[in-house]
Amino acid sequence: MIYDLKKILDIGEENGFAVPAFNVYNLETVMGVMQAAEETGAPVIFQMYSRLFDSQIAQYVAPIIREAMNNMKTPVAFHLDHGAGVPEVLRAFRYGATGVMIDASRKPLEENIAITKGVVEMAAEMSIGVEGELGEVGKAAEGVSKDYTKVEDAAKFVNETGVCALAVAVGTAHGHYKQAPVLALKRIEELHEGQKAHLVLHGGSGVPDDQIAAAVKVTQDTPLPAELDSGMHKVVMIVQLAKFETLKKALNDIGVTGITVTQVMGCGLQKGSGEKYRGAEVDATLLPKVKVEVVVSKIPVEKVIDTATKVLYTGHIGDGKIFVYNVAKVVKVRTGEVNYAALQDVE
Repeated sequence: MIYDLKKILDIGEENGFAVPAFNVYNLETVMGVMQAAEETGAPVIFQMYSRLFDSQIAQYVAPIIREAMNNMKTPVAFHLDHGAGVPEVLRAFRYGATGVMIDASRKPLEENIAITKGVVEMAAEMSIGVEGELGEVGKAAEGVSKDYTKVEDAAKFVNETGVCALAVAVGTAHGHYKQAPVLALKRIEELHEGQKAHLVLHGGSGVPDDQIAAAVKVTQDTPLPAELDSGMHKVVMIVQLAKFETLKKALNDIGVTGITVTQVMGCGLQKGSGEKYRGAEVDATLLPKVKVEVVVSKIPVEKVIDTATKVLYTGHIGDGKIFVYNVAKVVKVRTGEVNYAALQDVE
């Protein structure tokens, strides 16, 4: 069932779920997305990168997408991802896209509005929905920006352009993350309430499933569950033993004083490392590691992650991993204090 961009996003909004969009670039990727959608019964959006519309690739892949769409029983749309300009948008129209994105997010606000509005007016002639972007979603390799999209700018942008979907900067980036990102859930909630377009989360690959679910949850009318709204996070770091004292001092310097430490053994294969037996990599050793756990509330979790990363990073295999979890509640057994009060070491 073929849908335009707005109508397929309406389905998600009305039923309380996000509609995934996957970039495809050949027959195999198109078939993979189609089969996954058919198996799950979920609505889906096929996307193609803007640069593919500057070559013959889009000319040949687009008919494959359209043929797949014609044979799918689940709701499906075809979208231009991060359209660089009007030429790419026009080619997307020509090749059968049912939605387009125009990305002028690097331009000043007023110029971004003018460019996006022009595309919306063109697309309206063909009843095609348009996605704009406000607040640049950068590259993960350059770090995740904390300069989130402002609610007042979003309202102005949507009102003046008429977009049906808005890509926003809320803690994600494109590419491979150095550590799992932490979404700005409160800002997502505010953006959803403060303007009328559907919100689009770019850079979703690598975002933990619970955070994706939480991002969807905060756009619904039901209250955010306590485990997602406590403001507390548990950060678990698996580090080399030799790095522990330096890490502990760095954490103390940013105000983290309560630390749980456990000696553990790391076991497993790592890409680019290991020993071979009859041509296959085998588990060779148990490596001594330290598991460092902290729970923070007032101290930003990103500050903890950034601090640990600076201490632990060498660029070599074995630098360790950082895990972040939402914490529902903390209780100090002796006093009965909860949450922030329970985290305080000094009484």
